Order: sequence, then C-alpha cells, then structure tokens
Amino acid sequence: MRWIYKVAQAPNTTLSLPDEIQYFLDPFKVISQYRSCRLNKSKSFIESYSLGAVWKYIKGRPLEGAHNSLVDAKAQTDIVLHKDFIDYIDKTKSVRTIDSIIMKNQQNEIRKKLEPVRPVHGNWQEPHNSWILPPNSSYTGYASGGKRGPSNEMMNCIKNAKGLCDIFFFFWPI
Repeated sequence: MRWIYKVAQAPNTTLSLPDEIQYFLDPFKVISQYRSCRLNKSKSFIESYSLGAVWKYIKGRPLEGAHNSLVDAKAQTDIVLHKDFIDYIDKTKSVRTIDSIIMKNQQNEIRKKLEPVRPVHGNWQEPHNSWILPPNSSYTGYASGGKRGPSNEMMNCIKNAKGLCDIFFFFWPI
C-alpha cells in the first residue's frame, strides 16, 4: 500500500487512488497478530512473514518474480484466499481504512524529518539536567565521522589560494 500511495502522490503524476477504494487488507498484519491463524509462526513452520515465505509455505515452491507488482498482487490473492486465512478476512485487525494507513505513514515521514541525523556533540546542559554523548557515538575519526576542524581539502585551498576570491569560491562554487 505504501508503494501505491507513493506512486499516486509523486510530483507531476497523473495517477491517483480511486475514491471507491477505501479499505486495505494486510495479510502480514493478520497472520502475525492472530496466533490462532494456522499460518502464524506459532502454528506453522513458516520461515518469516514475508510475502515470499508465506506464499512458499502455502504453495510448496518459491515465489518466482517477487517484487514485480503483478506477481506480488497474485501472491497476496493466493494467501488471502487460502483455507487457513479465509476465516480471518473480516476480523478487527484485518481490514483498515486507506485514510488511517496514509495518515500514519505521513506522520511517520514527518517524524523522520524532525529527528536529528546525529546526536549533539560534547556536553549539553539545561538548568536541572545534563547529558553527555556516549563515547561510542561521538566523532572520533574515520570509523564514525571526520575529526573536528578543517578538512584536508579546505587546508589545501587556503594554502594555495591567491586571494579571498579563491576561498569564497571554494565554499560557494559557481
């Protein structure tokens, strides 16, 4: 569903989700959440809850052409119509509205963008609180980032600069 949504929301796309499609059934959620389902790991010898693994379990052979949208759609259909799954089609966790899925995805994307890429350097203090970056997360060399200070490229630019213009264009190339 995420891929369909991304394709339908892509910039300059002419595609959109039809208004008639309001619900989505996710076999992964059903199989993993309902332990009474015979496809759940507690009842079967299934390797994982991936589409290919579940399909292989019910069909007895590997899923060829996985990640092709048509192959994946047919595999999902085979799983949903399987005798061990069909009783779970109308359960509470089976069917979700497209709006709830999209809203949750949008919220997750916003949260990802708000999170810092790396932790804050050194000590960070508030009046009643202090926090120290763990040593294994700090920048200490090639294993976890560059050392503090100017890069070798920057030092070479400064040494070889004929004037401030060269340094300016080092930072803001034409």
